[in-house]
Amino acid sequence: ANSCLQQMQQQLIQSERLATVGKMAAWVAHEINNPLAIIRTSVRILQNQSQEDSRTIGRLHSIDEEVSRIAHIIRELLDCSPASQSQEVVDVNAVIHSLEPLLAHTLQSEQISLHVTLEPELPQVCMASDRLKQVLFNIIRNAEEAMSEGGDLVIQTTRQDDRVQVRITDTGGGIPPEHLGQVFAPFFTTKGHKGGRGLGLAISYGLVVSANGHIDVESEVGKGSIFRVSLPVWQLDRGGSHGRPPDHSPHRG
Repeated sequence: ANSCLQQMQQQLIQSERLATVGKMAAWVAHEINNPLAIIRTSVRILQNQSQEDSRTIGRLHSIDEEVSRIAHIIRELLDCSPASQSQEVVDVNAVIHSLEPLLAHTLQSEQISLHVTLEPELPQVCMASDRLKQVLFNIIRNAEEAMSEGGDLVIQTTRQDDRVQVRITDTGGGIPPEHLGQVFAPFFTTKGHKGGRGLGLAISYGLVVSANGHIDVESEVGKGSIFRVSLPVWQLDRGGSHGRPPDHSPHRG
């Protein structure tokens, strides 16, 4: 009972942190996106006026790349905001199948063996496919970084009552107990000088919770980690037909 209560308290803390990040992201986007657009437009004008000066063109190109990088960071922050999420009905197995070719080359170059076991005829879940891909990519990237000397990555899907679960298991170094409770906290990272803003798993947590799902991790130092993503099955309505996913499209006047 105590462990269950502690888990609920931890989830509440994480939700409050994500809500804070979402509010901050909205403010940052409002304050930065407009001047970024002005900078980008000005750079394009200067590029058109400096066609014969290769050094100036190169410097302007560098400025444009940095503006793009700032815009990408803002989008990552906005992804932490539950209000930004749209939902659709998606086949989890199909999403994983679509990721396999993208993962194969990178994992092979890192001497990581990929093993995929998918339960057939899984019911669909209500979550945007690109959001689910982002969640899985973030977890897989985290697992890849934990296996710097190679290893095994296992992706498995199962149905558990009214939920579909995706398990991602790695044979990396594991997560120290003192860090386990902070894994999904925004801006928490153990990468240090290697980079990373500590947003990947926090964003994944926010996306899953926004889809009424649950994500957790089990890990032991020296034995690897298991990330579990659990999403509710898309239920039939009372009339016997499929219920529609939430409609977040703009209202038309």
